[in-house]
Amino acid sequence: MFSENEKRYKTILSNLLDVSPNDKAVFTKVDNNYFFDLHKLFSEETYRKIWNKKEFKIEIIEEKLKFASQQLSQAQNYEEALNLIEDFDLSISDFKLRLLKKDFEIGIKKITEELQMQFQKQSIKWKMFLNRAKEINEQTNIWPIHLGFMYIKVNIDGKSIYGPLFLKEAYVIIENARPKLYSNSDIKPNEKLLFLLNNDNFDLDTSMNISDLTIKDLIDFVKSEWENIYPNIPDIFGEFEKLSPENVLNESLEFCPGVVLGLFQPAGGYIRNRMMEIIKNDDVGKIIKIEFKKSNYTKAVDNLIFNPRSSIFKITPTNFSQDKAIASSLQQNTVIWGPPGTGKSQTIVNLLTNILVYGKTAVVCSQKKAALEVIRNRMGMLKPFCLFMLNSAEMSKKSFFKPLKEYIDYIEQFDSVSNLKALRVLSKKELRYIENIANFSQDIRFGEVAKILPTLNKYMGDLNIKRWEVLLNLPDTSFFKYPNECKFDSVKQIEKWMLKNNKLCWKFWSRKRKDAIKKAEKIFEEFNNTNININELKDISKDMDLDHFNFITSLLAILPPKDKPEVSDQNELKKYIAKLIIDRVENLSDEEKEDYGEFALTIRLGKTEPYKFVNRFSNLIKKLFPVIIVTPEADLSAWNKEEFDYAVLDESSQIFIEKGLPVLYLAKTKVLAGDDQQMKPSNWFGIRVTDEDSVYGITESLLDYALGLGIHSILLNKNYRSNHAALMTFSSKHFYKSSLDVIDSAHVNSSSKPIEVIEAGGEWIDNQNAVEAKIALDLISKSLKEYKKIILLCFNAKQQEAITKTIFENHPEIENALKSNQLLLRNIENIQGDEADLVIASLGYDSNAKIHSTYVGRPGGKNSLNVAISRAKEKMIVIKSLHSSDINVTFDNDDVYTFKKWLEFLELSDAERKEFLSIDLEETRTNTIDLSQHSNLFNEIHDYLLKCIENKPWIQLFVNNTLGTLNVDFSIKSNDQNIFSIVVDDYNYANNPAKYLEFQDLCKFIEAKNYKLFKLDRLNWEYIKQEITDLINNIVLNEQKLDDTLDNIEYIYPLVLTTTDSKETLVENGDAINETNDNSDIDQNGDFYPSVENKEIATITSDYQEKTIENSVNNEELEQISNTDDVNESSELRINDNKNLNFYKKLLLTSSIPTLNSLTVQDLNKPINDVFADQNDLNVILDKNEKKNENEINKDLNQSSNDDSDNIDITVDKEINEDGYWDIDAELMDVESDDDFDELFNEEISD
Repeated sequence: MFSENEKRYKTILSNLLDVSPNDKAVFTKVDNNYFFDLHKLFSEETYRKIWNKKEFKIEIIEEKLKFASQQLSQAQNYEEALNLIEDFDLSISDFKLRLLKKDFEIGIKKITEELQMQFQKQSIKWKMFLNRAKEINEQTNIWPIHLGFMYIKVNIDGKSIYGPLFLKEAYVIIENARPKLYSNSDIKPNEKLLFLLNNDNFDLDTSMNISDLTIKDLIDFVKSEWENIYPNIPDIFGEFEKLSPENVLNESLEFCPGVVLGLFQPAGGYIRNRMMEIIKNDDVGKIIKIEFKKSNYTKAVDNLIFNPRSSIFKITPTNFSQDKAIASSLQQNTVIWGPPGTGKSQTIVNLLTNILVYGKTAVVCSQKKAALEVIRNRMGMLKPFCLFMLNSAEMSKKSFFKPLKEYIDYIEQFDSVSNLKALRVLSKKELRYIENIANFSQDIRFGEVAKILPTLNKYMGDLNIKRWEVLLNLPDTSFFKYPNECKFDSVKQIEKWMLKNNKLCWKFWSRKRKDAIKKAEKIFEEFNNTNININELKDISKDMDLDHFNFITSLLAILPPKDKPEVSDQNELKKYIAKLIIDRVENLSDEEKEDYGEFALTIRLGKTEPYKFVNRFSNLIKKLFPVIIVTPEADLSAWNKEEFDYAVLDESSQIFIEKGLPVLYLAKTKVLAGDDQQMKPSNWFGIRVTDEDSVYGITESLLDYALGLGIHSILLNKNYRSNHAALMTFSSKHFYKSSLDVIDSAHVNSSSKPIEVIEAGGEWIDNQNAVEAKIALDLISKSLKEYKKIILLCFNAKQQEAITKTIFENHPEIENALKSNQLLLRNIENIQGDEADLVIASLGYDSNAKIHSTYVGRPGGKNSLNVAISRAKEKMIVIKSLHSSDINVTFDNDDVYTFKKWLEFLELSDAERKEFLSIDLEETRTNTIDLSQHSNLFNEIHDYLLKCIENKPWIQLFVNNTLGTLNVDFSIKSNDQNIFSIVVDDYNYANNPAKYLEFQDLCKFIEAKNYKLFKLDRLNWEYIKQEITDLINNIVLNEQKLDDTLDNIEYIYPLVLTTTDSKETLVENGDAINETNDNSDIDQNGDFYPSVENKEIATITSDYQEKTIENSVNNEELEQISNTDDVNESSELRINDNKNLNFYKKLLLTSSIPTLNSLTVQDLNKPINDVFADQNDLNVILDKNEKKNENEINKDLNQSSNDDSDNIDITVDKEINEDGYWDIDAELMDVESDDDFDELFNEEISD
């Protein structure tokens, strides 16, 4: 009877205690397909080998089939033949039995021929048997093949039990096309049966050490030990007795003979005992604690994600939703909601990485072996820190202990230092950028600076505020020539260059000559041995001042880093974690150190059963293996309530509540990964009890239970699996409310057919469709060379079984694909967790099928449909024999309705399927093709692209191009191929870190689908426009040239200033990882930040900026994308332009004009436009002289040569030279050689 507390959880207990007629571990039935009576299967000699040996390998030859055929051929009449059929337990169809009775001779002939055929094809039966065992193992991580013996029958409260008390794990292997039975495993008790018997107070003590015994030794031992309680244990060496539940009436235990080879699921005793403990302690409702104020969950995530001092370590790249899931899971109970192909396993792997780095422990659990295998493979170099308790045909003692031995060898010999670097979701520099970019972009100087940055950024490493000031004070390049490279050995050498290239060698009294020497000295002092091209910088900085430089350096200082690392160095992670574990070992107590010696010895010997090893050394295991990876049925009795820091349950939608709660019970923080829109739990070995009056009776899965409680849930919203949006659009719309992002991969073109529908016209007979089966097998044969991975999906198990048998009988090439796992055979019940390039689906049903009674039409059928149709990466071929119109939804059946809607989707055209989500998306998209609604930058890029593709009809520009559920602003295509796409960045994320990460996330997602993507803000646009022009011009028939161009272009933020003394945060053992250096201007990633104020960018002082540059200029790897100079050439007419030089003589003749008469020596050393600041004044001079004729001008000119100027004490001609300067010398004297020049130059310097 249940106690009062137990009554609250009656359904849970009932499901734990239920004796299902389908569970062969508690009631065994021989069917000669999946359960065999060994006594009838083998000869007596072979049977005794199994009986007497612990390890054996025996060829399976059903000799009794051959013997039965011989005996039947000698039968004289119907009665004798019928007795032989019963004695040999032969499966003969009713048709042949009737034929035997009607025409004995013909009947005997048909039956003996069938037996002979069965004997000849018996390997097919064992291949089917082995295939079924592998399916169960893949779905449940339970290896089901066992020998069951020492049968017990009893009736407990009206429920019949007839099961084996002991089991011995075995394997069927195919060698040289012959099946063999192999076993080297220990004997173990049937936990499920023992729990039921002990729960009813039967005294069966199996705690003695029986593992090393043979079957015969165990029977003898049990008879001896239990003789006083059970004196009548029979000799089990005999035939298995066939019983039905109604034949079992005895209420006391009875032992029965027989050994059965079959597919058993004996585990479950631990779960039941643990669940009883939880109920007894009234802990069921306390396992998952929930806060009433749900906003606290979101705040906790934001505080970690947006804190630039927090680190989330990763061994695989993540997106923003995955980062949030990791951040939440590390702090609080969390559901990671992972729709198909959204990277749930990657998220779990990165979560485990952080658990290891932070010195925590976790138990990881999944019902599906495949899910755990994925986790094991993706843990990479961190795999040794995880203990994988997986069960499969390949998992021997040797394979279990081998990685453990390698691991303890590694940590015992470890002598290394970790240089683990912090990894931020959002760095401090990115946060500074987000907070300040709006103020910069709205400044009037921003547009001007953007245009010159492609050129200026090349020199920022050599520039500082002092050099900028010197540069501004140099005369324009129109008046002075400067060296393009300042690589001189001495001041004299650069002075020589300046005089020679400005033709000043012989103008000894020229002010310009003396000025050139002074400028040379300044240039040598500030610019020598730098990479600065003064001519180029002077040209782009004509209209700038010191404040512009302050603005530029401040802007560059806030730009986000170029190559932000996405993952941590696995080698450094491994060393860091190893050091943590070594520290634990060194702090073991003396007793624990003694245990460690035995622990290491046990591993190196590798002779102990894995489950015994775990139970014996559970305390040390948790310290040396912080992560334990198991299935729900694994015996975790060695650990207690909340002993682990985390419990992580993958595929939690497939775990029954009573199986999942015992795992969660062991941990403080609970993380459930799964999808409530995918398959519900399935019971491979029994049936379940439901109770509508109890939440525990109506809750189907652990995930449903957690979501019902209100646990914080985070949706992983981007599908990476499918390369065609059409493969996921139905699921996105009908199961995820169009919130799942899925886009076509870049290689997809309009001719692609990701979904192909074949109307087979077959018939649904006896739950099979032969026509569809044949089509499916033909398709597989044709596709094996084209696709690396194929799934054949059947919508019911019988169709799958029929196809499997046909493959083993007639298709050796397909059988080989099965063996190599190139081909997977699945039905709609067991396909979750699998994926393939090609999925071939056989629906089977015809118009006469009663869909509401099929698997897809029953409750939960739509979830199975969602899983089935979301497995394909490249293509799905659906073979069907019914139409949507054949299904009438006459009652409230959402599962049948969804199936009908999917058939309607299949019946759409290719174009219609591609646009399936368009209506929903148009309601939510903010993008529009109306260019008037877009930014100036958007329109500028649009117009530029249009101009680039003029007269190139083979190139098309797509605006607001749809890639699936997402749009990009522009795409350039040619021959239906996407060449590149553009996303315009208008800084809409300013002051909003979440929007910034979402924007970056969108771009990363598009790039993950192999698109060539440009992220263009105003700064990047100026950098990249020439590359875009070149790229478009290269879109010709030469595809290799185009590919090379694409490969050589960077699609990243180009503008980065970093410091020479940049420091990357090293994570040292024992340190708090989220602590930072006291220097608030240095981020832990080594990024330097000037203290830019949000509102007053223009007021940044030059002193501060000089400090900024001092920390920046020595970086040798300044970032840039374009080598093309994008100089801002002014169209303004300047007074020193060449066309105005024709008036220089006229200017000198206007001595009556006050402006000219007031010229001083200092004025003669200035450009003309600086002297004549008033443009009107200059125009007066020019107009006046225009009225003079040539003779007057010459006369005035001659006269002026004899006049002395009051203000100029040099009696030489006044001229304006060709560089736009006043020149004192009247005549230019050229030297004939460099030697002459050197000689004269040296004389001048000595004077």
